[in-house]
Amino acid sequence: MPNSAKAEELRTQIAELRKNLTDLIIEVDCTIFHKSKALEKEYMEHVGQLELQSFSVQYKILRTKRKLELVEDLIENNRVLDLEFIDKVIDVDFEEYENLLKEQTNLLKLSLSYADKSRKNEDEGLSADYRQLVSLLHPDLNAGLDEEAGLLFREGVSAYAKKDRQTLRAALDKAASYAEGSPVPADALKETRNLLSKALADLREQQSLLDKSFPFSSAHLLEDADQLAAKRCELQGHIAYYESHLARYEAQLKELLLRKLN
Repeated sequence: MPNSAKAEELRTQIAELRKNLTDLIIEVDCTIFHKSKALEKEYMEHVGQLELQSFSVQYKILRTKRKLELVEDLIENNRVLDLEFIDKVIDVDFEEYENLLKEQTNLLKLSLSYADKSRKNEDEGLSADYRQLVSLLHPDLNAGLDEEAGLLFREGVSAYAKKDRQTLRAALDKAASYAEGSPVPADALKETRNLLSKALADLREQQSLLDKSFPFSSAHLLEDADQLAAKRCELQGHIAYYESHLARYEAQLKELLLRKLN
């Protein structure tokens, strides 16, 4: 095959790779920045709240059981029954649990507060602007861009994540000076094709890992009404079971303290 024909074939391959890579970048970024928030909110509404409630009751069981043990020990050894001191000891013992409960509670509140108020036409415009910015400044598509271009691209990514089209448009206007798909020198065609091929393969692997991670791993559950109902019923059963145990420990503690006081 003549060199010119080989070069033309490589350029065709590069153009196809650029298109496929751009499409996948847009898909992955949309999934990470937008679809994930909506899916996480749906999961938290149907399942996450029950999971947190279950963990909260289990935590209370552990604290109450530990308090019961400490009170029994003090009474058996005829020591001063200082309930305030006991609570402080328990706070230290269960600090890790307490922090985890707070963290999960804050995550639940944050997830449930997400509200997607954007309209479809606005989303389409945002996606179109972001696609253009990706074509101009994404490092996998445009090797050798300077640090300023990198900063500008990150600014645009942040605006896209926040659905801030005004800031994204401003970044895109500044990016106009960078040529989209600048011609590749003939002696670099093969290397460019290989780099694009590798970037595409790496992103596909990232997408595969993303599909297996939360909240995307929960999509099949949310899409199946019967499976979702069964999961909620299971969690509600666990909560009822734990609450009965908690009530038993609380009753034992109350009875023990009443006996001590009397």
